[in-house]
Amino acid sequence: MIASRGEPAAKPDPSSVLTKAVARAAERLDISRALLAKILGVSPPTVTRLYGGEYKLDERRKEYKLEELVAGINSANTHAESDFGKPIGKEIW
Repeated sequence: MIASRGEPAAKPDPSSVLTKAVARAAERLDISRALLAKILGVSPPTVTRLYGGEYKLDERRKEYKLEELVAGINSANTHAESDFGKPIGKEIW
């Protein structure tokens, strides 16, 4: 975040960052909302609220354990590599 007038930048809410990261990762991996609900251990309506900004993940709750999320990735819920075009920022991959 950019600070204005010499004020320190506010730290982003960790739950908001986590929620957005999980939603974006699911979209990039082409994971359906129904499958994401199963992976996270929440109901499909909760995932709908997550995408709508009405529900936030919390790293202290059971539905979020990175190890479990990664372990849930398999050939049934992944897709071929995607080409997103030329870098537009400072990407280095």
